[in-house]
Amino acid sequence: ASTSPAATKPAGAVANNRVARGKAELEFLGARQELSDDGRLRVTGQVTNTGDGYATGITVRVVLTNDVGQAIESIEVPVQPATLDAGESADYEVFFSNPPARSQVRLEINWFS
Repeated sequence: ASTSPAATKPAGAVANNRVARGKAELEFLGARQELSDDGRLRVTGQVTNTGDGYATGITVRVVLTNDVGQAIESIEVPVQPATLDAGESADYEVFFSNPPARSQVRLEINWFS
């Protein structure tokens, strides 16, 4: 019986020639928000992988909440680039049309390790 190349990969090998090392840990860096001239709320920032593994399929969910913390609206966007190795960072940008005057912003990160 013959074996395929995929069956002979060394232990720890994964897709895209990345070697599984540890766990990815993602954190927000430098989140900013500003109102544009046309009244839209722009939320931007970076996500950094502070772990020692890699993360893929990274998305940021930006949630607008009212003054008691209830969600009003949310938008989820992929970061660019969407795969981060240990120590790498990626950017995100979200726009909300006509945000309520007294809203707050909550950020969430989702990814696969």
